[in-house]
Amino acid sequence: MEQNGSVLIVDDEEGLRFGLKVFLSRNGFSVRESGTLSEAKDLMQSIFFDVAILDIRLKNKESGLDLIRTIRDQNPNAVILIITGYAELDTAIDALRKGANDYLQKPLEKERVLDSIRKNRELSLLRRENRQLKEELKKGNNEGKIIVDSFVMKEILRTADQVKNLAPNILISGESGTGKEVLARYIHETGNRSENNFVALNSAALSSNLLLSELFGHRKGAFTGAVEDKAGKFELAHKGTFFLDEVGDMSLGIQAKFLRVLEEKSFEPLGGNNRIKIDTHIIAATNHDIPSLIKKGLFREDLFFRLNVIHFNLPPLRERKEDIGNLSNNFIKMYSRQYRKSVDPLGENEIQILKEYSWPGNIRELKNLINRIVILTDQEQICSEQIRRFLGCSPEEIESPIPTKTTFHVAQSGTLAERLNPVIEEYEKKILIQALEKNRFNRTRTAEELGITRKTIGRKLHSYNL
Repeated sequence: MEQNGSVLIVDDEEGLRFGLKVFLSRNGFSVRESGTLSEAKDLMQSIFFDVAILDIRLKNKESGLDLIRTIRDQNPNAVILIITGYAELDTAIDALRKGANDYLQKPLEKERVLDSIRKNRELSLLRRENRQLKEELKKGNNEGKIIVDSFVMKEILRTADQVKNLAPNILISGESGTGKEVLARYIHETGNRSENNFVALNSAALSSNLLLSELFGHRKGAFTGAVEDKAGKFELAHKGTFFLDEVGDMSLGIQAKFLRVLEEKSFEPLGGNNRIKIDTHIIAATNHDIPSLIKKGLFREDLFFRLNVIHFNLPPLRERKEDIGNLSNNFIKMYSRQYRKSVDPLGENEIQILKEYSWPGNIRELKNLINRIVILTDQEQICSEQIRRFLGCSPEEIESPIPTKTTFHVAQSGTLAERLNPVIEEYEKKILIQALEKNRFNRTRTAEELGITRKTIGRKLHSYNL
């Protein structure tokens, strides 16, 4: 069975420790247990624990609370659950203040323990990702994120800086590939919610039923396949930012539910009875003309007014060509490091060639172009002829991005699927890039050519970070 991490149980009730150990072991965890603080500290000398379940009152007047700091020093991202037979509010608050993630009362419901572990590990992962993004911003190490030389983009960032700490509903519009999620992340990471989660969801990539589950979460048994409680994106983004991409593709039914969340600042999980209050900065994005959708009866006007408190319309790359040079060189720097190559920044002639192109796929197309050139070049300096060849010829005339002989590293251990899947994913990614470029980044035509749905295209683009 796949290992979900290591768990330390500290409780003076041997029967409770044994029952929890058996249950969590069956669910894929590696479990060690102890009845005293000294035994627990000895275990921590040799084992790195991902989860700790601590009884608040042990024998000899010991307390599991005294282990919290030691565990946090060993693993700042550990999930710490405090358990007790006494319902004392002051003690619960003290435990959470000292760094515990949750507080559970005996007798324990094993499923409740498992649900708390999973939920808090997911939250911990999101916080860690957000801390890394924040550190990148502090270090200026965010290649291709916010690169602006054009007046129009500088004005957009100036307005974003004015509103980022006020958390108004924001609607970002613009063609595909113009950097809508990049702007949303900038608002979050440089604002006063940066210590909390940035949660993103692309509604176009999901069916209506799956989208409802992702947005609101669900309770165990809410529908077939709901074998455990799951927190939704709204809940995960509490005190942080929720970015909903492709909002114009949502059905009218889901739009109505989304509107109610905006109005009431609360929601009910699927299959739940209690409303959950949230304090979340909502940022939505679309590549559609929402007023036109409203006229066609495809988008709720009241939802548009709720979202459109602050509106940013990102211009296509062909209208902000001043940014092309720095964007290109930042992508070169990023991919040179990724592929361990030494490729010099573009010269003025090469940048001018890029500026003369119309960029129907916008920044995403530019990024993919630089990615391919860096992969395929065997020179330190990218020349004008290379850029013209990649831009001016049909995909069949361009050096194929799909090698005739595999150049991917194949793992020397693991099952056949484990060794083969990464290679298949790389080929699929290259085929997808080739088809998108051939169809000028039109997702509908690309989907028709490849025999898949537009939603599948969106899901794969998100999966491959394209």
